[in-house]
Amino acid sequence: MLEEAIKNARERDRRTLLHAMNKGESNSSGKPATEKVNKVGELFPSSSLEDYAKSWGGGGAGYDNGKEDEEDENQEEEDGDEAEEEEEDDNDDDDDDDEEGDGSEEDKK
Repeated sequence: MLEEAIKNARERDRRTLLHAMNKGESNSSGKPATEKVNKVGELFPSSSLEDYAKSWGGGGAGYDNGKEDEEDENQEEEDGDEAEEEEEDDNDDDDDDDEEGDGSEEDKK
């Protein structure tokens, strides 16, 4: 345990010294760490983000390719079918609970 504490102290001292040494250094390359160049043109070569989205087939927010409405309608129909099936399952379960002799508290009375 003592050896580990000494090792940690040495590592901390080493980091402190390196930090102090680097603090005094100026940027050796002579140019700033971040360039003041606008890099938007490199990332988005199109004139606008909308043009860029259209060039990649859309799918971005606000882009309407006409398929979205059809997908929403299909999803709503599927959701309605699932809800009907769940109601039927719930009704089937209620019948099982009312049977006598299943060990419920009603049978014990």
